[in-house]
Amino acid sequence: MDARYPLWFLIGGKTPDAGIYFQPGYYSEGLEFTSVTGKKDVLHWQFELGATLGFRQPAPKIWFVRATRLPAYSPESPG
Repeated sequence: MDARYPLWFLIGGKTPDAGIYFQPGYYSEGLEFTSVTGKKDVLHWQFELGATLGFRQPAPKIWFVRATRLPAYSPESPG
């Protein structure tokens, strides 16, 4: 799930937008991890919450590089 909101300024004649998103994940058989000390853990759920800054397609060129969407996220794994 995500939501985007246009910002109040222009870059290269295009309006950038800011967004937030939430991505749940479920692993039915679980992902098994073993630590260096030998402790085992199984992960069934993972939640990702993030924010983005960018443009809807096509993104404008800034100098000679096409601007892409910049993400910042925080994966959370309660188990």
